[in-house]
Amino acid sequence: TYFELLSSAPTSGSVKNAYSNLVITNNSGTPNTEITATWDALVLADANGNCLTSQSGNITINSGTTGANGLDTGSLTASTVYYLWAIYNPGTSTLAGLMSTSPTAPTMPSGYLFKSRIGACPTDSTGNKYFFRFLQLGKKFQFKITPTTNTSNMPILTS
Repeated sequence: TYFELLSSAPTSGSVKNAYSNLVITNNSGTPNTEITATWDALVLADANGNCLTSQSGNITINSGTTGANGLDTGSLTASTVYYLWAIYNPGTSTLAGLMSTSPTAPTMPSGYLFKSRIGACPTDSTGNKYFFRFLQLGKKFQFKITPTTNTSNMPILTS
């Protein structure tokens, strides 16, 4: 992964839909509790509108931890949508992922100044609090029907 500093974004904060070949899905080894994202290019922005591009990036976010590559705060909750973020710490040149219940303002780990919301995924209503099986290609999301999982049938979601 390498980064390029870009000129200021049109608006400050998170950058929307600034990626190439974004793929997000359940982690193949731990699909109930971990999410993996890959991309060819992704733009991240800081609060001042400064941007950088991550080339050929990938992250795995573990919902059993907090901080970089985990939840922003707390623990996983049933029947909840978690927003997925790519984050970057310029002081340590570290790219990571973050899950948050906030679609606009995740609690960022110390030193992480750049972010980009890349997707979202829901948890089921069971006490297990597992992620439904899904596949996101760019901005298109679909559930993946997978026998003997919490997504063996199309989930019924309510608002």
